[in-house]
Amino acid sequence: MTERKLNVHSENWSEEPFAISRGIDDNFDVVVVELEQNGFKAWGEATPTEHYNESISQTESLIEDFRNRIENGISRT
Repeated sequence: MTERKLNVHSENWSEEPFAISRGIDDNFDVVVVELEQNGFKAWGEATPTEHYNESISQTESLIEDFRNRIENGISRT
């Protein structure tokens, strides 16, 4: 297996207003995860929510805690 590389960073996404019972938002701080292996790339994102005491830095830190396992081939099984 060739090396798997993990990249974690945050971005700000401005979108159409999104409304739920707690309010309306059109500006989202997003944690983006990129994985690259064998020339293939995959992306995923998360939007930490203050209502649940989540933050960008906390989410990035949790992902970084798993960096070695992810880059070394962690799986769901």
